[in-house]
Amino acid sequence: MDLRQLEMFRTVAETSSFTRAGEKLHVSHSAISRQVKLLEDELRVLLFARANKRVTLTEPGTALLTHVEAIFHQVAMATQSVSQMSTKVNRQLNLGTATTMLDFFLPPVFEEFRRKYPRVDVHIKTGPWQLLLEAIRTGTLDLIVGSVPMQFLGRDLLVRPLYREELVLVAGKNHPLTKKTTIRPAELTDYSLLTYPSYSTTRQILEGVFHRFKISPNILLELENDEAIVNCVSEEVGIAFLPISRAIQKKLHFVRIADTPIFRTVGMVTLMAQQPEAHIAYFLALCAGRAQNNASEVRASRANVPA
Repeated sequence: MDLRQLEMFRTVAETSSFTRAGEKLHVSHSAISRQVKLLEDELRVLLFARANKRVTLTEPGTALLTHVEAIFHQVAMATQSVSQMSTKVNRQLNLGTATTMLDFFLPPVFEEFRRKYPRVDVHIKTGPWQLLLEAIRTGTLDLIVGSVPMQFLGRDLLVRPLYREELVLVAGKNHPLTKKTTIRPAELTDYSLLTYPSYSTTRQILEGVFHRFKISPNILLELENDEAIVNCVSEEVGIAFLPISRAIQKKLHFVRIADTPIFRTVGMVTLMAQQPEAHIAYFLALCAGRAQNNASEVRASRANVPA
């Protein structure tokens, strides 16, 4: 059994004809028939049922075809990976994300990615999810990493969850909330709130909470990312919702809304029908590894934090 035999077998299966397979591979149909017969003799099974000048896969043939497709996929991936190391032609990774991910999650991923793929240009696009999803559907983005807005996703997209994080309310060291661990939803309206832009997924999650409790918090500022919010909270400008990991990392006092845990899901989105190229698959794997490391760090840092 060799790759050429398997290629002939696969082409016959695709065309349902030795003649058409020969035309496609530019060899005689008799040569293809001979190689398929050798393959059948080696495996001791009949791969095709022949009738009325048409061939169809037998049950063993169907089983073999599944493995053959996997074999050729691996060959393609191996070829691409080796070519990536030697070619001087730049490739691209087109990534959609949010500025918060660029500040907090992605820098170590980029560093590791560039070690393996130094010639790949990374192009980053930020913005509302609606625009990012449109870009991934038109092929101008390869993947998106960020808080996933499930309401905007369709069956044409594949979501790979990375982690789920709790959102808590943070306050500066002199704020009245430092004397509490929980508050009632209605108490939110007593303070100035810093939050994310209206198009962000996290803001939409929070708006859902506000709507559920029929409250309208006093939104003082809309800020683009976690870092800007941390700085403003530290300066006592207002209070804000942040991931608990950031609150712990920045040593900010935080409270929870009583009996109302708030979570957001961070994940990766690609097209369902598109098999990621080797460098994109590697980037996805790095993100998954980073998420696992983050989860371990958060568990360790929360060991001495009140529940």
